[in-house]
Amino acid sequence: MDLIVLTFVAGFAVATLIFWPLLQKAQRRPVQPPPVPRTPKHRKTTQSSPVVVPRQTAPAEQEPKKKETAEPVVSIGYAPEAVEMPELPTDLFAKRYEARFNRTRRRLERLRAQVEES
Repeated sequence: MDLIVLTFVAGFAVATLIFWPLLQKAQRRPVQPPPVPRTPKHRKTTQSSPVVVPRQTAPAEQEPKKKETAEPVVSIGYAPEAVEMPELPTDLFAKRYEARFNRTRRRLERLRAQVEES
């Protein structure tokens, strides 16, 4: 019993010696807001949005300008190409352990039959 009390007192003393100074230091330090990340000088700009530069097309690709009409202009994009995906064998586990599964199923059926008989 004396050893248990001595162990408890020693642990309490060690914890006090370690954690008491840390607690005092934390209480002395003023609470500061989290630091704001600094922005590099090259990133400091007055514009709030990036400048968008229109894409230039080659003269052969440009269509002749038509008179203004009420028809909307529809741009034809690229059609997606069909990609052949290989079929992954999803039942590899079942094929590999099929014999074990069958043995287990037969054993369960035998056990169920025995339980129903008794």
